Amino acid sequence: MNALKKNDFKEGWVIIVAAVLQYVFGYPATILPMVEILFGPKYQSFKTSETEKAVIIGLFTVFMNLVSIFVGPMVKSRSSSFVAILATSCQVSGLVICAFSNSTALIMIGFGMLVG
Repeated sequence: MNALKKNDFKEGWVIIVAAVLQYVFGYPATILPMVEILFGPKYQSFKTSETEKAVIIGLFTVFMNLVSIFVGPMVKSRSSSFVAILATSCQVSGLVICAFSNSTALIMIGFGMLVG
């Protein structure tokens, strides 16, 4: 009775298109203002160039999407609580590194890699 039929997922392409649109238009629109608000004074004191700012955002999006590949297998091999604690620990440590950073490179590591 509950077996899936061939036509059950005929409109699945709509979900895929919606996910792609969310990744393309959703994340950059919410991330860019947040980064400027968080790190604006540090950017000014470090004299950060526009290229370095773009690298920070690029690292954030790359690591955010790269980590999502490993979440499913990690949940299957460990528990979901372990993965949640690990992700939260990475994000908190990244923000702490950013708070006490004294160079743009530390912001790249903290925000770009650990928070992403």
